[in-house]
Amino acid sequence: SSAVPPDSLPSALAPDVYKLHGPSAELDRREFHPMDEGSAVVAAIARACGDEILDLAAAPGGKTLYMRHQGARVVASDVSLPRLMPLVGTNVPLVVGDGRRPPFRGQFEVVLLDAPCSATGTIRKSPELKWRLRASDLAQFAVLQKELLRSAMSLARDYVVYSTCSLEPE
Repeated sequence: SSAVPPDSLPSALAPDVYKLHGPSAELDRREFHPMDEGSAVVAAIARACGDEILDLAAAPGGKTLYMRHQGARVVASDVSLPRLMPLVGTNVPLVVGDGRRPPFRGQFEVVLLDAPCSATGTIRKSPELKWRLRASDLAQFAVLQKELLRSAMSLARDYVVYSTCSLEPE
């Protein structure tokens, strides 16, 4: 749609993204999908790399919807069916499965892997993370990310776009 959300400014970082200055609760969800601007930037980078994209850890689907809106053919895959539910009815092909053992025979032009992580980069928005995370979690995320990245590399014909919101070097 060509509608512009009220009380917003266009993002300087991602096309067709608007930065809200008010609450997102009043937005028409048929017209707009609230998401973090940083997530939109990651999706814009993946979209710029090609037209055929596998979103390997897609839930809850904001990046998938953005890439689709930008004209990409996207397959959304995630280990969690309940977390993929926001994509039901969007005409995006959904695949529920473990990205470390993906069920795909062919390759995709681009694989986007926004890897599951400690989310320490979001502590300002989610301060409860400081009490929920344990040091042992970091090592587990590192192992999982390495396994998912290995899968992403095997599934990509041309590009892998890798992102994480963790600030930890692990």
